[in-house]
Amino acid sequence: FNGTWSVEVVTERGACDRAYRYSIIVENGRVRYGGQEAFTVTGRVQPNGAVRGSIARGQDRADVTGRLAGRTGAGTWVTSGSRSCGGTWNAEKRG
Repeated sequence: FNGTWSVEVVTERGACDRAYRYSIIVENGRVRYGGQEAFTVTGRVQPNGAVRGSIARGQDRADVTGRLAGRTGAGTWVTSGSRSCGGTWNAEKRG
């Protein structure tokens, strides 16, 4: 699963922005943010494709779970902190 992934995060409940797109880099199972904005992305991809991590900016944080398979992936997310939101994400491998 190593490489660059384009991840779309869609809000399905709560008062968060409708959608975001992130560039995520996977290196040896570790996940990090691949863009310029002030996001902190942490997490792991297991050898079977299981994903667990978080995306944070300031006081806002979303906990992410799901699975990668081949060159795509999908899962769910939920926020912790001041805003209560949740939704789905999908990913496509770019490189």
